[in-house]
Amino acid sequence: MGRASVAKGRRALVSVGGFVGVTVAAPGVALAQGSEAASEAARSPAPVLILAWAGATVLSLGLLAWRGKLGLRGSPETKSHPPHTGLTLLLCGMALWLTQMVAGTLVLVVSGADASTLRGLAIGSAGGYVISGSIAIGVWATLGRWKVRARDALKGLGLFCAWLPPTTLAGFVALSVAIWLGQEPQSIAHTTLRELAAPGAWRGSEALWWWLVVLSVTIGAPLVEEIIYRGCLQTALRDALSDHTGAPTMRGRWIAIVLTSALFAGMHLGAVDPHALAALFVLSVGFGIARERTGSVVAPIVMHALFNGVNVVVGVWG
Repeated sequence: MGRASVAKGRRALVSVGGFVGVTVAAPGVALAQGSEAASEAARSPAPVLILAWAGATVLSLGLLAWRGKLGLRGSPETKSHPPHTGLTLLLCGMALWLTQMVAGTLVLVVSGADASTLRGLAIGSAGGYVISGSIAIGVWATLGRWKVRARDALKGLGLFCAWLPPTTLAGFVALSVAIWLGQEPQSIAHTTLRELAAPGAWRGSEALWWWLVVLSVTIGAPLVEEIIYRGCLQTALRDALSDHTGAPTMRGRWIAIVLTSALFAGMHLGAVDPHALAALFVLSVGFGIARERTGSVVAPIVMHALFNGVNVVVGVWG
């Protein structure tokens, strides 16, 4: 069999794997958010459904490993960096994180909006992300690391499809454990999604504010958070764990991905129910792999935006 035929066969298998992953996992994304249907499914889980999610996870991870997408060797950023680079990125990440926290509050104070209303949530989140997002893009461009390439966005789309099964499976298992321990998960695990899912919130006089929140969730949050976590923090940790020549190592890359993912999930404590943190951690590992594989934050931004968008659709209309 010629190389062209082998390559064609592999592409076909990857396409089938992606299709199977999306088909099986998309309805289960609600599990990561703790929907009412998911709670009922966890109380009396259908073995066929559990095996389907597990099978999709094995298939997706197997195809990714076969295609070399889980290995980080040979990713674009393999050159050595100056010793101060990691510290600079760490300080920039901390500054951007503080900016994100403060910007929304300042916008709310200046506008005089009530933070407990949908209007206040929209003004605070949209205004905060506009400010912090503009600063984040400026900082990232100044550091000379802002690369916007169409192929990275497409890779982000493909990795999102492939990474849905393990993320969904993690959410299902965590939800099942929470219910087994006697907890009563809320119908929707994320506080912002609860606001968006309120009956009639996306219609009538509140429609403008509703859409502003959706744009903040699907564009603002992925952009700012991925520059902070994957761009600054993960890269800083990776560079700090580089070898004596300053070149990133495989061990350092994985440690950076895991530590960053743990922090990313932990920072959502309070915004989501505890059982949802498992899915966020697994999801974040996928973001980290995408960052290392492409050498850009574009792929994880796309993955993050798609995940948030799917959850808005499932939470509001699912």
